[in-house]
Amino acid sequence: MIEERFFPPDLNGSTEGAVIRPKNILEQADMRSTKTAPKDSPLGDGLAPDASTCFKSVDGEIDESCGAILLVGLDGKVLAASPAFAEIWRIKDPVLNGADFESILRAILPQLIDCDASVWPALECFTGSKTGSTRILNLKDGRTIERHSGAMRVGDQISGILFLYRDITAQLKWEQEARSQEAFFRALAEATLDGILVMDAVGNHVLETRELAKIWNAPPGTPKDDPLAGSIAHAASQVRDPVKFFESIQFLRANPMSKLRDQLELKDGTILDRFSAPVVGEDGALYGRLLSFRDVTELVTTRQRAEEATIAKSMFLATMSHEIRTPLNGIIGLTSLLLDGDLSADVRETLKTIKSSGDTLLHVINDVLDFSKMEAGRLEIQLSATNIALLVDDLVALYRPCAIEQSIDLGKEVAAGSEGTGVNVWIDAVRVRQILSNLLGNAVKFTPNGEVRLEWGIDVEGANSSLHFCVIDTGIGIPADRLEAIFESFSQANASIHVKYGGTGLGLAVSKRLAELMGGSITVSSKEGVGTEFRVEIPVVVTAISDAKPTQRSGAERRVFSGRVLLAEDNPVNVLMASKMLHRSGCLADVAINGVVAAQMAADCDYDLVLMDVMMPVCGGLEATKAIRARESQRNQAPIPIVALTASAFQGDRDACFAAGMDGFLAKPFTFDQLREVLDTWLPVTDSDRLAA
Repeated sequence: MIEERFFPPDLNGSTEGAVIRPKNILEQADMRSTKTAPKDSPLGDGLAPDASTCFKSVDGEIDESCGAILLVGLDGKVLAASPAFAEIWRIKDPVLNGADFESILRAILPQLIDCDASVWPALECFTGSKTGSTRILNLKDGRTIERHSGAMRVGDQISGILFLYRDITAQLKWEQEARSQEAFFRALAEATLDGILVMDAVGNHVLETRELAKIWNAPPGTPKDDPLAGSIAHAASQVRDPVKFFESIQFLRANPMSKLRDQLELKDGTILDRFSAPVVGEDGALYGRLLSFRDVTELVTTRQRAEEATIAKSMFLATMSHEIRTPLNGIIGLTSLLLDGDLSADVRETLKTIKSSGDTLLHVINDVLDFSKMEAGRLEIQLSATNIALLVDDLVALYRPCAIEQSIDLGKEVAAGSEGTGVNVWIDAVRVRQILSNLLGNAVKFTPNGEVRLEWGIDVEGANSSLHFCVIDTGIGIPADRLEAIFESFSQANASIHVKYGGTGLGLAVSKRLAELMGGSITVSSKEGVGTEFRVEIPVVVTAISDAKPTQRSGAERRVFSGRVLLAEDNPVNVLMASKMLHRSGCLADVAINGVVAAQMAADCDYDLVLMDVMMPVCGGLEATKAIRARESQRNQAPIPIVALTASAFQGDRDACFAAGMDGFLAKPFTFDQLREVLDTWLPVTDSDRLAA
């Protein structure tokens, strides 16, 4: 029995006693003898019979990874060498022919960085002191060669020495790059706030960060037999809803290429943000899965507190809005009612001042509410077909008395090259009016003399149509370094502006955000002491004239109506004001002080219109409206028109009114003209001579 004891090394790195059986070692490695063999000798003349028998009879298999092979006899003569040996050591064939081991060493040693570390382990094989060894040889040209050496035995006798060489330069470089990438990846993973787990395709843990163990209170290491099952079981024991947790695991198993992002709540109250994604190579193959966990308990708690604070803020603003608007309704409404009568010039001037003060306060309240809603992301745009020409006429007429009082020329015109009165658009008319009101109001206020001009037009270009306004004044102007700041909240051109002209500094900030909500913009150019120009651009959809609704009802101001109106209102001032307005408009008015009384009166009498306050004691307007609608449904009666009267200014309040069954909405404070528009919608018009006394 002939055995070859050399490689590969065992699991402990030792090569001693390892056994392989090459199938035909000379043919497999393309070896050639250094002498010509006669017909009656297996390897040639001069070889010991035992050695030649060894080389001829060994069988087994050496794969190509063994690299270059050199066989040396005990007498130091080279018995055979593969072409790969000459190639790896860059030795020419004539050197090998008839060479001995010493000549081979002389060709190899000059190429090595450390000769002693290479020579002595090789020579030990000849002395029999060591039957096998593995060495890494570093060459001066930068290459790294792996050498295995071992003794060939016949029985107990060494017949020769086998050397295997393999160039592992590229392998070491690749391994170094892999270790470097792994180190960088681990450093990156450890640097994050997340607990990261990377698994291979069968669930073995490739990487676990320290933060992962900290987040999950996990003991070091994972079960050797089934690490994936052990990790899942440990996590499931801590989550508050293990059923949902296992469902997510099943989903990922059924959909290995899917991503998952959700939150896990643990039994101790911790909230984890979980992200799971497949590890996919460039070839599209699945190599494993990455899971990331982040403790977001504090973040979620902070967000919940912020949401609660926002709700509390909204409730506070809604309450304050209602409480402020209610007395304002009396001030503005009664003033507008008085101004509608015959008055002396002195009294009319006084009443106009009162109404102007009320309008200013209402403007401030609206700006604050709009700013709050925009901050909370709750401001909504309501599009409707709008006649821009009528809207412009109305605004200019509104500010003309102030302009006349200051001896300012206030004018309007359609910009050259643009469409004007013949075109109508879909837009939020209320918000456009608000923007222009802010700009015109500022222009009139900050122009001591000269003129204020509103240029407007519609550029009709199909889907790219736009509405534009230019408000130009010859006022005090704005310093160049303050042009951007004027659009900031609570900001004005300078401190003296507030002292002299007043204001909150919210108007332009609100106007800019409103324009942006509609997809548009506001820009400004100004020269101090010369004047200012604000330009508004808003994208619009053009509609036919017949499809557009006028922004105001012409002729309703002086119409007299016939009909019986139920006024559901608990505030005495508002009752007085609304009753006088209804009486002067030609209507008969009954009053209900709460929703219960209103629902009963509506059941007992046929009313043509109900004006329903939303917030009343005992029973509010929403509940009363629902009761009225339920009774009408039971009796198969035609529904009575019900219009909400409310000091609440949020879109949700309006939606709640319509959801309860109301037909219209009139926000407090309202003027006589605004009430007439409501009456004009729901009541028949009588002869104008039948004015109420």
